[in-house]
Amino acid sequence: MTPAQRQRVITFMQVHQSLDEALERLEEARDTLNESYAATPHGLMPKTLVLDGEATATMEASLEEAIATMRGVHGPDVRLVGASERRRGAETLLELRFERPQIQVLAS
Repeated sequence: MTPAQRQRVITFMQVHQSLDEALERLEEARDTLNESYAATPHGLMPKTLVLDGEATATMEASLEEAIATMRGVHGPDVRLVGASERRRGAETLLELRFERPQIQVLAS
């Protein structure tokens, strides 16, 4: 092996080691982020419930519980039509948008 080939192998190993260390730091950062997300009470993200364009409540519950609550309060025909993440200061919450079915009245 020539000195140039040897140096190339050494450089490759050093870069490889640096990448392994960077990946380890990224995995630690991801784990820290996931832990902070789960640190909310019961590990659930707060949810803002919006019905027909108006915010009705904010709750910390599972998605299924939030849907069941809306249907229990506003009727079984209420349907989930959208969801998006929102920031409120340092807090992240999930906005759930619901709609009531449109009722058409026939004129006689």
